Amino acid sequence: MPRTRQQICFLLAFFTLFIYNSLQAKNMTPLGLHNIAAQNVEILRDEGLVQVKMDLRFTAPNHYYSNQLVTLVTPRLVCGNDSVELPSIGLYGDRPWYHYMRGGTDALQSDNDLKYRAKSCPELLFYVKNTIYQPWMDRAVLKLVRTDILCCRTNEEMEHYITAMMAAKMSIVPAKPIVEEKIYKRRSRANIGFVVGRTEIQPDYGNNQMELGRIRNSIESVRNDSAATTTGLLLKGYASPEGTWERNNQLAKGRIESLRHYVIDEMNVPDDIVSTSYQPEDWEGFREFVVDHRDSPQLPHADKILKIIDKQWHPDKKLAHIAMTYPKEYRYLLLNCFPDLRRTEYTLKFKRRKLIEQQLPPDTVYSLREAPLTVLTYDQSRPYRPILALKTNLLIPVNAEIEVPFGAESRWSLLAEYWAPWFVWRQNSRAFEIQSLGFELRYWAWPRCQPCRPTLTGTFIGAYVQTGKYDLEWNSKGDQGEFTSVGLTLGHSWLLSKHWNLELSLGIGALWGPQRHYNGEYEDTHLIWKRNRNLFYAGPTKLKFSLVWLLGSAKKQSTFHGKGGRQW
Repeated sequence: MPRTRQQICFLLAFFTLFIYNSLQAKNMTPLGLHNIAAQNVEILRDEGLVQVKMDLRFTAPNHYYSNQLVTLVTPRLVCGNDSVELPSIGLYGDRPWYHYMRGGTDALQSDNDLKYRAKSCPELLFYVKNTIYQPWMDRAVLKLVRTDILCCRTNEEMEHYITAMMAAKMSIVPAKPIVEEKIYKRRSRANIGFVVGRTEIQPDYGNNQMELGRIRNSIESVRNDSAATTTGLLLKGYASPEGTWERNNQLAKGRIESLRHYVIDEMNVPDDIVSTSYQPEDWEGFREFVVDHRDSPQLPHADKILKIIDKQWHPDKKLAHIAMTYPKEYRYLLLNCFPDLRRTEYTLKFKRRKLIEQQLPPDTVYSLREAPLTVLTYDQSRPYRPILALKTNLLIPVNAEIEVPFGAESRWSLLAEYWAPWFVWRQNSRAFEIQSLGFELRYWAWPRCQPCRPTLTGTFIGAYVQTGKYDLEWNSKGDQGEFTSVGLTLGHSWLLSKHWNLELSLGIGALWGPQRHYNGEYEDTHLIWKRNRNLFYAGPTKLKFSLVWLLGSAKKQSTFHGKGGRQW
């Protein structure tokens, strides 16, 4: 196929891929949140403030959530023409969520609002927010409003779908003086992972970020309740039976002490309310697992294993006897039982002031749907601002690129690239040697909707300049020279994850420079010059299929605490 036809076919394939991606983005339909329930709704007034408290339950097929949809759930106090909106809860599809994470700013919500990725939003959220009291609020109705925003267009063209999900006809009642304080206990567990034989807490190890988030969320839920005060936090660590009892005793003690220091230092918990205990080997949990799986085909000798567990032997002797006598069952227990025995149980003790004894009218609407309450983990992701991107073109060996965004909304970026493939083979009769340095100025043009575009993601156009030298030889015939190239680029960068992108781009321009043709003789130990010429070429000059790693700095989130701030 002639070179011209090859170039035309390649350009058609590239633009077909680009147009398909654009149409796919515009044809996304909002699926949204189908069920929102508000439970335990209370509206209180105390010293010029109105406090709205409720448990919000989200039940939605979040794995079907459009990656360009944002759902805002906004509590609103309404009385006639008067109304006030409280901070919203935002549930984000992947594309707007990554934009928020990479930029730390949001055109749809303020810093006081709550933001969650739809795929990992909590099923239950304890909502407590304050607002300034106004007389008309005595006759107000609390409404919970859902707004679905399909943000695949400009800010002015974004489609909104608004649905009032709940209206609670509740009068705002002045808070009575404190009549009593009750002590509560909240128990849960977290599976903190440790490197084998080590006791240090490593937040990035395994699922530790999510498991530590369980403890943090329990503490934050009490902190954010202005009527509650934490009085104690009990941490108890457990280890599984594998290994020697003496070693497990040392590990359990060291690991629970590491967790204690982590909670005090990283979660700002006062030292005097934290207490710890540990159990080196959880044989009770081991026994419960065997009893529960007595009928499992994987444990045909469950009854005999239970007899060994119940013997008054040293723990190391019991475990060695089980492993030697029933090796297949022991391997099954190692994989399915022992990991759950390595855990931390924590008990949060707090006292809560009872502000009022509110009597709700019979027609009060609590929620759209009654459901049992459970506490799940919150998404602890923090936004960060990408300051540069490191890249490598997967189509060319030995190359590196660095790109830095700048300008309003990071619409511009500057890229520097360096190529250095320098290879010879088949006794020097073939060579692929290029050394090149180039710079490219890019403008990130699409999508136009800012909430949908994470930094350095989407479609871009650019202008580049590149210079270098080369030596290309095949079967002892080759060309050497220096070149300069300028041209335009068009490309698209796709999201892979929070810190990774995949980029495809094509460069079209002109390339020129002196060229020397030679033949390799005497087993390619001598390069014999044949002729010179001035090289000039116009057409496709660059093709990139690059893996992108985004580096950034974390940005602190603002949190609205209302009157009184955080309390212990």
